[in-house]
Amino acid sequence: MYAMKRFCFGLLLLLCFSIAKAAGPEADSSNKKVYTGDNATNQGFADSAAIKSMAISAVQKVEQSDKWLEMLQPDDLNELPVGLRRTINNIEYKIAISSAVFHETYAELTAFAKVTIPQRDEPLFFGINSLKLSYRGGIVGDAKLVLLGDCNIPIHGGNAMLILKGGFNMQNGQAQSGLTYLTIDCNGFKELSVAAQVEFPRSLLIPCDNNGSMIADPKAKVSAGFQAVISDWNDILIAVSLPKFQVINWKGSCLL
Repeated sequence: MYAMKRFCFGLLLLLCFSIAKAAGPEADSSNKKVYTGDNATNQGFADSAAIKSMAISAVQKVEQSDKWLEMLQPDDLNELPVGLRRTINNIEYKIAISSAVFHETYAELTAFAKVTIPQRDEPLFFGINSLKLSYRGGIVGDAKLVLLGDCNIPIHGGNAMLILKGGFNMQNGQAQSGLTYLTIDCNGFKELSVAAQVEFPRSLLIPCDNNGSMIADPKAKVSAGFQAVISDWNDILIAVSLPKFQVINWKGSCLL
């Protein structure tokens, strides 16, 4: 009888251990727990400078550890950060998964991206919070990593400026409409949605009003906005409609 009790008690412990193991090392009684590569945190996004600092740190840690994946799977979330990378025409797109919040059927991820382009000394950084990865595999919903702040890129030999529009929703960590973002899947970078403005200096072009008179305000510049979706940074080809302007040192009426 005593041996039978010991056997039943041991079997009960084994069953309890098996159930706990099946729930996953990061699950708790509420099926929700924060896990990061460093310290557990709710990743509060207080300001843009802090977000960019987090992005730089996350990508650097993946670069240092060399934890690059071919494809992101739920099992890869046990030890973070991990990353995905892809090179297209000498432009490298790096994605870093820095933290995860585990739910019953999916995990919410915080992800950052680093894109290095030849026209700019500093890389472009993108980010998203609450990116959903299903435990069955695959990303649920939109996977848009928004550009972390506006970025100026000199073009046309420095005679014009391309201003990529960026920003971050501090409340939910998601991309806002009308901004530059890149999309990803479990293999990494997919495409880039560019929201930008082309701006010309007053040393080259002077804006004119509706009557054709040059605008004297020194802050007024000739500019135009555009949006484009591309799969390769080197393939940007746009057409913009400029407002009335006059070429500097050119005597004549304003051009339409």
